[in-house]
Amino acid sequence: MDYSALAQRYFKAFERKDIDFLAGILHPDVVLTDWEQQVQGRDALLAFNRGVFESLDKIEVNLRYLHEAGTTVIGEIEIVLNRGAIELKVVDVITFDEAGSIRSIRAYKG
Repeated sequence: MDYSALAQRYFKAFERKDIDFLAGILHPDVVLTDWEQQVQGRDALLAFNRGVFESLDKIEVNLRYLHEAGTTVIGEIEIVLNRGAIELKVVDVITFDEAGSIRSIRAYKG
């Protein structure tokens, strides 16, 4: 399975605020851990993402680097929010299961 391609599709779906795609790729027991919180479970993560999406006018996800190691993909990204009002550099460590569902996302701000 091409986990790098799945990660790229995930980033694009996040950029489009595509809750339906995210619902389909997230494992029911997915865990998101970032520099501010931890969210566990698909429904909780989708609710969290909805809140983020509703609070922002526009999201751009610019992929700078991608590395695949087994079922884990590490993506170095720049996230531009609200047309440049906020810019974040983030490293996402995304772990998939063998069916292609996202089991965990660890996001590091830097």
